[in-house]
Amino acid sequence: MKGWPAVRGGRGAVGVILNSYAVLDGFVGLLRAVLALAVLGLAVIALLGWRRARQPEDRKALEDRCYLLFLLAGLLLLLDVLSWPLFYLLLQSYVAEWPGVMCVYGVSRIGTGSIGPARFLPTLVTALQTAKPVLVFLSGAWFVLYLLNRRTRTAPLTGRVLGLVLAAGLLALADAAAELTYLAIPKKEEFLSGGCCTPAFDDQASPARLLPGEWVGPEQLPWLYAAYYAVNGCMILALAAGARLCRLRLPGPSLAVLLGLALASVAVNAVFLVEAAAPRLSRLPYHHCPYDLIPRAPESLVSVGLFLAGSFAVGWGCTAAWLGGAVETRPLLPGTVGSLLRLGVVVYAGSLLLMSVDLWARRQAGDGCALDGMAIQAPYRVDVTDARGQTHSFCCLRCAEIWMGQQAKPVLAIRVTDETSGEMIDAGEAHYVHSQVVTTPTTGNRIHAFRHLADAERHARRELGGVLSGSERPFASLLPGAE
Repeated sequence: MKGWPAVRGGRGAVGVILNSYAVLDGFVGLLRAVLALAVLGLAVIALLGWRRARQPEDRKALEDRCYLLFLLAGLLLLLDVLSWPLFYLLLQSYVAEWPGVMCVYGVSRIGTGSIGPARFLPTLVTALQTAKPVLVFLSGAWFVLYLLNRRTRTAPLTGRVLGLVLAAGLLALADAAAELTYLAIPKKEEFLSGGCCTPAFDDQASPARLLPGEWVGPEQLPWLYAAYYAVNGCMILALAAGARLCRLRLPGPSLAVLLGLALASVAVNAVFLVEAAAPRLSRLPYHHCPYDLIPRAPESLVSVGLFLAGSFAVGWGCTAAWLGGAVETRPLLPGTVGSLLRLGVVVYAGSLLLMSVDLWARRQAGDGCALDGMAIQAPYRVDVTDARGQTHSFCCLRCAEIWMGQQAKPVLAIRVTDETSGEMIDAGEAHYVHSQVVTTPTTGNRIHAFRHLADAERHARRELGGVLSGSERPFASLLPGAE
């Protein structure tokens, strides 16, 4: 979707960005805020009436009068679900607004280090990324109880349904307000911090890696694949068994086991996505940023969405079993919980199948930079041979340095391109210049390599740079044989 021109403010700064995604997100946010206020008002009135109603007939009549409340709450539920992917599309649309930003992660760090209103932007993004899945789960939970309650004669679960609607409405209002605030704050971060997701996701010690890099290196990938398929396979079998038990009775204690297994599968799938799936699906074998899946492998997000739906289905089944208990609902609970568990079986299996197909289809790495996937321009190409004898190509010296810094073993050889002749030469024999010419906008690399000192000095004079020496030279501590 092509966006409208951004509205910019300040010298070299980005003001309030208005593109088509921002306008759509703002409209949805305003509508959600209005609906949330209406739902909250009606829910409070209904909850007070529910407490005053003593007789079952009065409570049933009250539930019948709540059609407008549940209609608005249902519409809010749909908009809450829509706002989740729309928010990431909004962030992706902002990537092009800053030269140093490579993906959604970079956008999420805009404002870091600012002393103005922009300093709240990273916190808002983090809060929104946390609130949206919780909101979808809460909305689904009240809807499941509502459907169960509608099948009874005296509506005994109305109070619990209204309580969940109230909680979902409060969270929806807070989420919509945070999203509108994020849109309204000028993005005037001139000292961009963390624009590149490479240090955040590829550094072995980074918390974004979920596990230490040495635990999930290339040698451990087969075990990670085995854990992924084993946990998800067990999850499918356990859900199928739970659904079968629901034909006879409600398997109360077993639901706690299913919930624990579902939480374990979330952890395993998160590690697998960051460590194994993201590098292959994005065709960046040494890059572990899941945000890159949005522009580079959007079809893989269907698998992620199905997995989340399966996890939610398990949670909703437990919610129905644990909050839906009443005399009238007791005969209905096994069928309701069983249907949710069967839904979990279908979506878990679909997620596993789609992920397997995507991984197989993208089993070959791309031709771009081995670190960030950018196109490699011949004058700036760098080739590095690792400890196993495999050669990896990079778009600039900076990407090669970052990648080498992540390796547990020293590399065997480094070759850079002489910008004058276009020939590959040994990195230790090259002369390097730091000048005003940027070779790769995403990394901001300004270092150039030359075979001959005269060529390096000529470039330094012409481009207002200087010839590097000693520890200033790239790969000074990483070259083969360096101490």
